[in-house]
Amino acid sequence: MQGWDSVCMDVDIEVGGSDQIFNMLVGSTLVKRHKGHQKFVIAGDLLVDPSGKKIGKTEGNMITLTDTPLDMFHRIMMWGDGITPHALELCSTLPMDQVKQIADDLKTGKLSGLDGKLFLAKTIVTDLHGSDAAATAQAAYHSLTDKDKGLDKESFIKAPVQVGQSIVDVLVESGLATSRTNARQLLAGNGVRVNEQTVDEQWTANADSQGAVLQVGKKKHQNHRLLKLA
Repeated sequence: MQGWDSVCMDVDIEVGGSDQIFNMLVGSTLVKRHKGHQKFVIAGDLLVDPSGKKIGKTEGNMITLTDTPLDMFHRIMMWGDGITPHALELCSTLPMDQVKQIADDLKTGKLSGLDGKLFLAKTIVTDLHGSDAAATAQAAYHSLTDKDKGLDKESFIKAPVQVGQSIVDVLVESGLATSRTNARQLLAGNGVRVNEQTVDEQWTANADSQGAVLQVGKKKHQNHRLLKLA
């Protein structure tokens, strides 16, 4: 059934992630059997961190084309340092010889993990929003993360929520937790606050959640989300 959609749509070419190769090839077999022609498959690498964890919606760590430059910059900076070369390869227009040089510099310590990721964030935001927007986003990132106090909540990454949505789901989808298990661990350790009030796993979004500030851990800009009812 995973490949039957190819028959229904009479597909000629299917493009997908390498984790879907089996399903796409099943579709190729079914198209040849039922439609009498060859369906070609193009599989691309997945964006994963060094541990193999995907960057995407399920993990709550994705960036989207609709993110503002600042939100995009912040989300990229939340990725692990080791992802920089792979992300440059898949998500930027940087020449591969330059990507390889950056990977070598990271290995030898010539380039720090933080500086590498700053370069990654600026490169991706520049490709999608332009150099001026990227420079502004980087300046805003530095000004907001270099201090613990006086944070402007309107500059926090916006996190869409729905009435009745559980705090576990909110943490994962907002990128403040890497998984549902991680979210529960944060809650169990009293590390999650909504409008400065510690919350537990029983908390759910309601009509009063509009504009509320969700915070995990230390009072750093990247640890906050501004809740917006979807």
